[in-house]
Amino acid sequence: MSRSIVLREVNEAMCSLWSEETALEFFCECDDPGCEHRIELSAEEYLREHVYPGSFLVAPCHRPAPGVISAETEAYFVVRESIWAAGTEHRPARVRLLHS
Repeated sequence: MSRSIVLREVNEAMCSLWSEETALEFFCECDDPGCEHRIELSAEEYLREHVYPGSFLVAPCHRPAPGVISAETEAYFVVRESIWAAGTEHRPARVRLLHS
């Protein structure tokens, strides 16, 4: 299981422990094993960005590979690989980053 998927599961578990309005520090969901960055947003915002199973939040210090950014704010990127095909199940994808 990739680091991105594990950290997303940890972040989702944090959401279940707090009210939706509470500001939390979520783990960056990149695949860099040395990354210790946190992303501050409310549980509600976090859950809204994760409507699609293949999406991951990454810190702004990372530069996502071209073509995978689905949203961008000052606080984070939402990256999502195009993995949906008619009649197929979601397959977890690794988040590929280019460090600036």
